[in-house]
Amino acid sequence: TRQAVEKRRRAGTLIGLSTGRRGYAYPAWQLDPQSGALPGLPDVLRALSGHDPWTQAIFMLEANDRLDGERPLDVLRRRRVAEVIDAAKLVGEHGAA
Repeated sequence: TRQAVEKRRRAGTLIGLSTGRRGYAYPAWQLDPQSGALPGLPDVLRALSGHDPWTQAIFMLEANDRLDGERPLDVLRRRRVAEVIDAAKLVGEHGAA
């Protein structure tokens, strides 16, 4: 429901990108048809909690050297959650990709 999605955004377990007065846009790639949020995503977003939603989205979609050049989204889809969390913890640190 709309309320459940808003609750997840406020809890930091789903990315909602502000669209100004229109509210929020929720990227479809973070959703799984069977379970709702992509498995492991809430844990990754907790590791990224010090960053704004746009930075979180960019992290998920850009190739990451700490993940052998793969996008965190693709690694997470293969249920390699711990690796993505480790890479997320390094976002913004000197030398982190």
